[in-house]
Amino acid sequence: MKIILSFHYQIVNINIRHFLKHLPPSTYRFFFFLSSKQLTMLCVIFKNILVMKKTIFALFSILIMGITVYGQKKIIDFEQLPAEAKQFVKTNFPNETVSVVSMETKAFDTEYDVRLSDNTKIEFDKDGKWEDVKNKIHCLPTNFLLPDIRNFLEAKHPGNCIKEVERVRYKIKVETANGIELIFNNDGAFIEYDD
Repeated sequence: MKIILSFHYQIVNINIRHFLKHLPPSTYRFFFFLSSKQLTMLCVIFKNILVMKKTIFALFSILIMGITVYGQKKIIDFEQLPAEAKQFVKTNFPNETVSVVSMETKAFDTEYDVRLSDNTKIEFDKDGKWEDVKNKIHCLPTNFLLPDIRNFLEAKHPGNCIKEVERVRYKIKVETANGIELIFNNDGAFIEYDD
């Protein structure tokens, strides 16, 4: 029995020394009033806290590494674009050369950006469908727009230059050179002017 108690005391003593080195000296006197069982329990709690700190630090490190990998862009060749994206560029911008093509991978999605020699920027989704086409310097061609949108623009805004066309959820947003923003549904029907 004495041997067990002595062994227990040594373990408690080692744990206490380890425990006390992490505390300010002003708290030491508090531990003289605790029994060895209470001290053991306190040491176990402290050990669990240290393990939790290490676990939280490890999880935080993994999270930081994941964030740095998430959303990285890399330059790719034009031929690596999805077929629909390549066809869109060749059909609607036949006289322009491709300056840069980049691919951005996100958690569950991939986006492609294409920049052309006339400062046109086109964003495609993972399937190669255009999401945003813009050029702040030159007018965009309108042949990729739905016929109803083209007809509305020719009737209500003749000769007005298109600077940006963007798909926003189930809508198509068109911005003209004079700052007018028009919203259409996916079928090409006019909905409203946007502020």
